[in-house]
Amino acid sequence: MDMPNTKAHYLYQNGKEVYKFATRALPEAVTKACEKLEMQPDELDAIVPHQANIRIIETAAKNLSVPMHKFPMYIDRYGNTSSASIPIAFCEAVKEGRICKGDMVCFVGFGGGLTYGAVIFEY
Repeated sequence: MDMPNTKAHYLYQNGKEVYKFATRALPEAVTKACEKLEMQPDELDAIVPHQANIRIIETAAKNLSVPMHKFPMYIDRYGNTSSASIPIAFCEAVKEGRICKGDMVCFVGFGGGLTYGAVIFEY
């Protein structure tokens, strides 16, 4: 007689697969948003990503050919605050003068259900 999986009711995240997904989704979302405005990702003044993991963002920045200084990072201060990481990072970057009036800014997020999206706006 087979014993039932006693841990079947727990959530499980395959970190390796999530990493692969996020490192593809983040650049894809930024690129598609830029295409709609007929611009290149390196023309953005700032890209404010969901801050789940610094390695994901570093890999995405490399894949976009955008320097890391354009990615305001605050995961070291706040940790992974889920969807709140984008507005938190934006507010901190504005407060520090890293994002200024007239800057072209991209918010990009990925998360639950392996969904993702991006928006670009002039601050």
